[in-house]
Amino acid sequence: MATVNFQENVSLGGVSINTYYPLTGNSQTPNLEETLAAGKAASAWVKTDYDTAACNLTAGHGYVTGKADIFWTGGMRFDVDMTVTVNALALDGGTGDDFPESADTTVIVCTPQTIDLDFTTSLLVALRILSTQRAHVGFRDSTGARLKDLDLTASKPFIWDDDHPQTFINLGLSAQITTRTDDNTGVATALTGHGIDSTDVVDVYWLGGFRLGMVATVDTNAVTIEGGSGDPLPLDNTAVILVNVTDDGYPAVASLTASNGTATAATLKIGGLINA
Repeated sequence: MATVNFQENVSLGGVSINTYYPLTGNSQTPNLEETLAAGKAASAWVKTDYDTAACNLTAGHGYVTGKADIFWTGGMRFDVDMTVTVNALALDGGTGDDFPESADTTVIVCTPQTIDLDFTTSLLVALRILSTQRAHVGFRDSTGARLKDLDLTASKPFIWDDDHPQTFINLGLSAQITTRTDDNTGVATALTGHGIDSTDVVDVYWLGGFRLGMVATVDTNAVTIEGGSGDPLPLDNTAVILVNVTDDGYPAVASLTASNGTATAATLKIGGLINA
């Protein structure tokens, strides 16, 4: 049995609010402290369309053809296909924000690191995740399918526990609206291994809105979603999270991918408390 004491001291408008509370579980896991290699600053940025671009890196960058996460002020795009020809990069696909327009934009390219980290979300009592630099973390199941993504601001923790619930127990799946038919009908393209079946009911979340109780019709990675209630579906190319409420919503995490959104090395810290 392990007890973790949480304490927060805040001064708001001259009023001090101090909280202190213990949480108890059987094990202080998951936990890790990992160094995230610095990303690489790009030059000669050229955008072709919302998910296609090209740029250069300085000689000796060490990157090879594969996946990359792309960061810039105000946005990022992850799981991008990166083709490397010496120092020239061709970027295509991925999920997230539209690539920036301006050739003067400061862009950071980072190849994600894979970190083993096994835990079952249904057993979580508390979880804290912090990076000393801007970072992106993707949780993956045993098949490699991405379960949830977190964009981390430098030194600002992601907080989940029984007293601060968020949409984490039901992790949700990264996707992108590729065709919007109307307010309550569209197609979301999800990553391979998403696990949604036709007739499953999903809740859809995006920055600034959500729609609940939508019925899915699945064709490989294309998930047609229809009906439900809430906000009108967002525009094409908007990143969304699909939460499959038909399933139990407690997936097991097998690993995570992490990338650094700056040109300075970072430390990623994860601490958890579980009942197992």
